Amino acid sequence: MFQFGVFELTLDFVPLGYGLDCPECVVWGPHHKLYAIGMAGQLYEVGLDGSTLEVGATGVPSLGFAFDAEGRIYACDPSGGRVVRIQPTSGIVSTFATGVAGRPMRTPNYPAFGPDGSLYVSDSGDAHAANGVIFRVDPRGKCSIFSIEVPHFPNGIALDASAEALYVVETDRPSLWRLPITPGGVVGRAELIAPLPGTIPDGIAVSESGDVFVTSCEPSSIICVRPNSSPEIVASDLSGDVLRVPTNVAFCGTDLRHLAVANRSASWLAVADAGCRGAAVVRPSTE
Repeated sequence: MFQFGVFELTLDFVPLGYGLDCPECVVWGPHHKLYAIGMAGQLYEVGLDGSTLEVGATGVPSLGFAFDAEGRIYACDPSGGRVVRIQPTSGIVSTFATGVAGRPMRTPNYPAFGPDGSLYVSDSGDAHAANGVIFRVDPRGKCSIFSIEVPHFPNGIALDASAEALYVVETDRPSLWRLPITPGGVVGRAELIAPLPGTIPDGIAVSESGDVFVTSCEPSSIICVRPNSSPEIVASDLSGDVLRVPTNVAFCGTDLRHLAVANRSASWLAVADAGCRGAAVVRPSTE
């Protein structure tokens, strides 16, 4: 039977920002601030000093989201089966992608930009139905299926520092996968990096050196998968005092050496010194 590696709880998370409405996602965005979206679509700006400001609304209850270089938000709208694009100044919401003919988006969950402006989107599909896919959307909004090899509720996704691979978490088959990306943009065969038994994995963030940090909703914990090593639990909070159903995770700070976590069942984020540097945040121009 698979076992986690011997571990020490090496990351010391503390609460950050209060008064948030059960944030699902957290992103290191423009202006050197964290951004989170609440249950009713509220857009929060959270400083690393703990300051919190509601700066707008997405208009839709969103799962994951990302910024482009112009500050526009690309948010996954599972209720509408689409990815929406939100203008930062006017707040105008438009549909950016809905899937492809014969396979509309069912549960768009998390987006991640590549340096060429492509937006990769995990579509989790239906729970326990093994019909999830990964879409790729070009800057003009043309959508195609990128991979069908991780169908068991694909959830958090992140590119590595070189943009040569896309990491994907499967929630219904708790595991971490790697999808190689060739220079021509074609996906290679999916590689199982680590099974994650006994967890409900959700979000991921990748370090500059290839460490992958995975959130587990239950039990509330953070797992680190280092290259060629067994997964290690590096933070755990059975009491829910700081980590309470952690969902998405992002490197943050001017040097990207801290980890911020969204708590789906709390009114705050959590932050810790990661002990390593995150891969550079990709916010391409989509003009």
